[in-house]
Amino acid sequence: RAGAAAAGESPAPAAPARSASASVAEGQQGSRRMSGVEPGTVLHDAIASARWIDPRALRDVLWPLSSVVTAPVGDELFDQGDVLDDLWVVVRGRVSLHRHTPRHPPTLLAHRRTGQAANSLLGLVSRTPVPARATVASSAGATLVRVPLVAWRRYLETDPEGAAELLRSEALRLERLTLYILLRYIGLGHFLYPPDAPGPGASPGPGPAAGRGGTPERGSAAPAGP
Repeated sequence: RAGAAAAGESPAPAAPARSASASVAEGQQGSRRMSGVEPGTVLHDAIASARWIDPRALRDVLWPLSSVVTAPVGDELFDQGDVLDDLWVVVRGRVSLHRHTPRHPPTLLAHRRTGQAANSLLGLVSRTPVPARATVASSAGATLVRVPLVAWRRYLETDPEGAAELLRSEALRLERLTLYILLRYIGLGHFLYPPDAPGPGASPGPGPAAGRGGTPERGSAAPAGP
């Protein structure tokens, strides 16, 4: 902060310099993630943003069974109470989640941004009705990838350990979401999670920003909401 030393405050310590070897290692890891994927494609953007999914699983197992959806602003993707057959992953744009209660105005639960899932992977696998209505909120529309349940079942067959870790991280995220909804219901949620804030933890997807199998990467944020 300008003038901190003159005001008698100790200047903040400088951030430690990153080693050249660390930068090279990160660059190599990024190259491996994008190996064989054409830049500028939806698949390229999905791998780059949805870092909670193993990139090889996304490219080789999930993507061949998935479909790309482009939706305009205001378009409803799914309604509260629907039992879904796909996980909706936001690749470009923003999606809002509203919960509707009789005789009360809709409650904004969260926004889902690039790399995040609009619905719950655990809810998809357990065939649980979704708790909110999802609507495209970005003025330029949104691009999403619909990853069907059959693709996740194939992932479980090809990599049981990675899929199990991803589901465990999702279960932890839902525990945080339950607390979030309870606080919003009693009128305290806005003190902790304003509508435009990251919510009960923000990360790209249904679990923490992760490497293979849903393990959080260094510097990642907490899990995202519903």
